[in-house]
Amino acid sequence: MQDKINKLKELKLLFVDDEVSIQNALSNILNNLQVNFFIAADGEEALKILEENKDINFVITDINMPNMNGLQLIEEIQKNYKNIEFIILSAHSETPYLKRANSLNIKGYLVKPMDIIKLINTIVD
Repeated sequence: MQDKINKLKELKLLFVDDEVSIQNALSNILNNLQVNFFIAADGEEALKILEENKDINFVITDINMPNMNGLQLIEEIQKNYKNIEFIILSAHSETPYLKRANSLNIKGYLVKPMDIIKLINTIVD
């Protein structure tokens, strides 16, 4: 597992979720692992962070958020950034979301509640 954490430390992550409790939990975990990351509360904030930090490698996003949902965010990012990978972390596991997410060529779709080990494995594998 330490090898995977070391790989994770080489990346810059952007986590997008409007739930403060999830932001806080993930922030605590990533800080303890000494990972480079940013947190945005919605898609619009995520795009602003990306404009200022063009070296972000990975976006982990919720689907249902105010202003711009996670699927719209991925579509918008893919227009301008070709080397970013995506994971969707959502409470939704319904087929329409899965089909649309798969059409966006994402690396993973994880269902909440978040399992940090699965998230790390999906990012670095």
